[in-house]
Amino acid sequence: MYIQEEPPRPADPLATFDDDYATAVLHIAWDLHTQTKERTLLFGLVELLPTEVPPPFENDDEEKEPCLLRKTNHRIFLRRVVMPAREALRWYLDCRRGVGGLPDKPGEDPARKLLLSDLGEDPPWPNLLCVSGDNATPPFCPPWQENPRVHHLIPLSEPGIMKVWRDAEREKATDWLSDRLHFRFDEYPEYWGSVHLVAPNPVYRDLEMRSRPGMPLRGSLFLRFQPRAGQTVEGLSMICRPNSWMGPVDIRHIIVKARILRIESEARVTDVQDEVIDLKRGLLAQGSYAFPTGFNLQVNMVTSRVRVAGKTPEESFEVDRVDKGDKIVTNETERTPSARERMAEAQRQRMRKRHVDSRSQRWFSGAKVEATSVVRELIHPAKREVLLVDPYFGPNELTFALAVRQEGIPIQILSSVEMLKNRCEEEGQEKEQGEALLANLDRLGAEDRLNPMAIRVMTGDRPAIHDRFLLVDDRVWLLGSSLNEFGSRGTMLVSLPDPEAVRGHLRKAWDDAKDLRVWVDERKKAQVGT
Repeated sequence: MYIQEEPPRPADPLATFDDDYATAVLHIAWDLHTQTKERTLLFGLVELLPTEVPPPFENDDEEKEPCLLRKTNHRIFLRRVVMPAREALRWYLDCRRGVGGLPDKPGEDPARKLLLSDLGEDPPWPNLLCVSGDNATPPFCPPWQENPRVHHLIPLSEPGIMKVWRDAEREKATDWLSDRLHFRFDEYPEYWGSVHLVAPNPVYRDLEMRSRPGMPLRGSLFLRFQPRAGQTVEGLSMICRPNSWMGPVDIRHIIVKARILRIESEARVTDVQDEVIDLKRGLLAQGSYAFPTGFNLQVNMVTSRVRVAGKTPEESFEVDRVDKGDKIVTNETERTPSARERMAEAQRQRMRKRHVDSRSQRWFSGAKVEATSVVRELIHPAKREVLLVDPYFGPNELTFALAVRQEGIPIQILSSVEMLKNRCEEEGQEKEQGEALLANLDRLGAEDRLNPMAIRVMTGDRPAIHDRFLLVDDRVWLLGSSLNEFGSRGTMLVSLPDPEAVRGHLRKAWDDAKDLRVWVDERKKAQVGT
């Protein structure tokens, strides 16, 4: 069988490096131990400048005012150096080999080395990533770099310097560097100790795309390149995919012959996706362009301001009252044909339902059996940990913890004094809920192959946590009511979109709580004493 072999193209996206880039800016931050003189790289960025871009002025003020970490021997420095592009690329490739150093300045020791982390790369060198859109573009890329090509060297584990700094020092270092590098390391922790190469599009600055409606159900696309000085876009290859409501309506393979292109479409185009390829440099850019067919604008005027008085100044507030306003609608007569409009709306509804799966958001009412089954299904596949937080968790709810499938998975339950101090009848005897819960726990603990289980109690007149939470591995669910009545009346089960923002609070409440056995013993002693 014949197999067509297609080699990778191009072999080197920087094959025309000397023609594309003349200068570069090296942004480098490092930690200095004042006693050992050891220098640890905190962040490095090589920003290549297209030949038409003049080099910026160097500013030594940042380096003259380092960040001083209190009560330690550590100082943080930031330097920006303008240098020839080839020299900057050589520095980056040295870092890739695990050899880093500070760029020399007059009067400095040229042997000043930097301690680097064990770095992994993405993508494999010499390939470059072509990024587009706010979500994919790295935060250190300035807005003028349309579709920058990037290469990353990322530490394979947290740099050792992170373990040396205390929390306060790390916070101060983060704030100091964030003010100067224009992104926050607490939002991008993988960038600690990292090195990056940014190679802006060397051929053109921007590609503008506009849509002009034509005959009904038809339209024209106008594309305009803005070549850089000394560069031409002729000969570039372009893949253009005009899309309608439900997907692509065409795919065009275009060889660019002029700065301005017009593409006729048989369908009304809502957005376009494109890739621009250079035979020598490879993928130069990719993007997506949306073409709104109109807009709906409501204009309201503030007519009065009402002050609502509370019992205290903190409870008082003001409300701006507005009129009904004027509604402005454009292209209302150019409505999508009814068949297409119905299909588009139905597809939006399906996508919305798929985005919120049955385990992310559920409503229960008069369905306690079903709700109980769903909670057990969430607990069942746990692979690392289970934490149930319910201020009204009592003896009858302990069976929820038995739903874990895998042996050895620790199960933690956090209840509260508000529930456990109440009295109940257990095996013909009246006792406190906490004592009954402990008895049930001991009975289960006597059975073989039971997962490790711990119960703690939130003390105080009011529990530290009011809501109910279920933490299973990397996910956290919010339960609208306690497990003892969950699903019997209208209530919600919601998967939190950012569980890490809540996990720390749940863990702190667990750490601050008291072990159930200790709490029960203390209650008994206090009751005997009275």
